[in-house]
Amino acid sequence: MKRILTIMILALLAVACKNSKAVSETSNEEQIIGTVSHKYRAGGCPTVIIAPNGGDTLTLIPTQSLGKFDIDGLEVRFTYHPLRRPNPEGCVVGIPASIVGIAKAK
Repeated sequence: MKRILTIMILALLAVACKNSKAVSETSNEEQIIGTVSHKYRAGGCPTVIIAPNGGDTLTLIPTQSLGKFDIDGLEVRFTYHPLRRPNPEGCVVGIPASIVGIAKAK
C-alpha cells in the first residue's frame, strides 16, 4: 500500500512540474505598433489587434476595453502581456492579452 501511494505521489509531482511551461511569448516590454480590427467579430472574437511579429503576424485579443481606441483600422502603439486564459467562445484566432500604455500611433 505504501509503495502504491509513493508511486502515485511521484506521478502527481511529475505531472505538476511538466505543466509549468512558460508562455511562448512572455511579455513585450517595448512598444509595438498594430492595427485594431473587427474582422473576426462574426466568428465570435471581440476586437483584436493585429501586429507584425518578425515574418509572422501576431493577433492579440485584448481582455479589457480599448475605449476610444476601439476603431476598426486605427493604428495604435502599445505594450502587451499575454495571458493564460481561454479564448472567448467561438474565437479561434489570436491570444488573450493585457494591453498596456495604448496610444494612437500617428
